Amino acid sequence: MKFGADDYITKPFNIKIVLKKIEVILNRNNKKQENIIKIKELIIDFDNRILKKNDEIICLTPTEFDLLNIFVKNKNTVLTREVLLEKLWDSKENFVDEHTLTLNISRLRSKLDDENDKYIKTIYGVGYKFLEE
Repeated sequence: MKFGADDYITKPFNIKIVLKKIEVILNRNNKKQENIIKIKELIIDFDNRILKKNDEIICLTPTEFDLLNIFVKNKNTVLTREVLLEKLWDSKENFVDEHTLTLNISRLRSKLDDENDKYIKTIYGVGYKFLEE
């Protein structure tokens, strides 16, 4: 049975040691939340694969979420269609063809973009770019 004990200190204990151990535990918990990114009105939780826009959960397909993940990790960088296709081809060799890529980008845009914010920019003849600002 696990009760959540993370560490222990023997008596008599030094208050500096207690404070240092608390700091280490708090820092460890903060690192778990680093996989949550806020961009404009979007909050993306990569660990739980959740996207929120204006505090409303937006449902994404697995491919759309993978595409969003690639875009966010490469923000403000032009990604060619070939690079996107290569990154979406998973270890189980589930291949995504060019038509599927175009369709998923279009669907992702429709879920992300509004009149105030545009997130995915087409660079004609080259590829796509995710705009942070």
